[in-house]
Amino acid sequence: MQLIDEILEYLQYHSMSMRQDVERHLSRRVSSATVKRQIAKGIEDGLIVSHGNNRSTVYSITPKAHLLRTVNLDSYYAKSMDQRDVQTGYNFDLIRDISRGFRLLELKTFIRRLSRTWASMRRCVIAV
Repeated sequence: MQLIDEILEYLQYHSMSMRQDVERHLSRRVSSATVKRQIAKGIEDGLIVSHGNNRSTVYSITPKAHLLRTVNLDSYYAKSMDQRDVQTGYNFDLIRDISRGFRLLELKTFIRRLSRTWASMRRCVIAV
């Protein structure tokens, strides 16, 4: 799993988290500078939004990230059903936000990620 995907996964379930919280929950040890760069890139790509300034800055993911982020099915299914992080409700704002449109590159990225997710799910079902 790429570092940005791991950051997005953490922020999906722990919205309004500080950078230090994100760092502590990564699966591998990386420098603070690397995490800062990845978060800055996520902000630039419209996947992460920052709230506050300086030491009080917290981060959350955008509706675009909710839709486009990669899900690691191996780690998801490695946990028992009671330990999995799941959405507790439906994000109705997502429909409104999506209707604003995508750029062509964003649509291609979405289709590619959706295809990979579908292929991973098929492998899991076939394996069972």
